Amino acid sequence: MTDLSALIERVESGAGSDRELDGKIVRALSGSIDHWFPFAGGFMTEHTSPELTTSLDAVLSLIEAKLPGWRWLRKHPATMTVYQPSDYYKSWSRHFDGYSAQPARALLAAALRAIQESRNDR
Repeated sequence: MTDLSALIERVESGAGSDRELDGKIVRALSGSIDHWFPFAGGFMTEHTSPELTTSLDAVLSLIEAKLPGWRWLRKHPATMTVYQPSDYYKSWSRHFDGYSAQPARALLAAALRAIQESRNDR
């Protein structure tokens, strides 16, 4: 399994669009950049990967594909959270935060943390 920690750090410390980072994230999550990746909707290269560092829609598609049933919320202007809902008193059973002044980057970092933890649970 690929450790996503270095990518998460780059997501949170960077700003603006980073197409190289977008490609590295897709590669880390799919094993290859040149392969069908469900949340992208088609064949990809490093230049056509989803714009994860700038697009909330792309990050939400990632969450739907890799964390089905999970939800997200904005806790603070610079903090986004993804969480797995629990039926018990409508509380969160698991949640992960991401930090960035840019909402797409904050949500992406939170999603990557959740994906990494989900992989560790296997």
